[in-house]
Amino acid sequence: MNGRKEWRHPQGVCHELDRLWAIRRVDVRIGTDGDLPHAHDDRGTRIEGLGRSMVTPAARWPRGRSVDFASMRVAFGSDHAGFSLKEILKDDLERRGHVVSDMGTTSAEVPVDYPDYGAAVGRAVAAGEADLGVCTCGSGIGIAMAANKIPGIRAAVVHDVTTAILAREHNHANVVCLGSRVVGSAVAIDAMAAFLTATEEPGRHDARIAKLADLDRELVHDHEGSP
Repeated sequence: MNGRKEWRHPQGVCHELDRLWAIRRVDVRIGTDGDLPHAHDDRGTRIEGLGRSMVTPAARWPRGRSVDFASMRVAFGSDHAGFSLKEILKDDLERRGHVVSDMGTTSAEVPVDYPDYGAAVGRAVAAGEADLGVCTCGSGIGIAMAANKIPGIRAAVVHDVTTAILAREHNHANVVCLGSRVVGSAVAIDAMAAFLTATEEPGRHDARIAKLADLDRELVHDHEGSP
């Protein structure tokens, strides 16, 4: 059809160019034969909302650095509930040659308070010690609240590739938060990849991000002026 390569998705025929547009910069791929992932893979069956086609991620990223995924400094933090997921995500990035800072916690067995670790990641990113942050707790919500208390931090709770991309592109999030009790490890790996490879979109979003920065300045001013 018009010289465009076609591939057959279980949901119907899509164009290869549409598929490439749909996944954009994110390094998630259909398997070599265009098959769905293994039945025991805990990803969802498709990614929707990134174009006209629906794309199934591959089982794992290809090993080694990606051209589209340049080396970054990433700060990690979790409470005890998010510890295991943090270790999975952290190890994946380390294998790819990225610089990882682990702000804790160090065990899944000892209960700790998520505000301590969300704030630690937020401070590292705000101080320029890390390019971006990754936080995990049971739901991703509490640790995101903690990170967002640090001026300059825009922490977003995400659940899949779509929300991860939107958080970075539209909301200019600099910390991504995931819940170990609501997101499987394979989905979390894809979401983290999507977040780290996406870029902040300029234009219509800039004025909204500037208003968030104004709110940060108001809080800092009120704090400094308090008795």
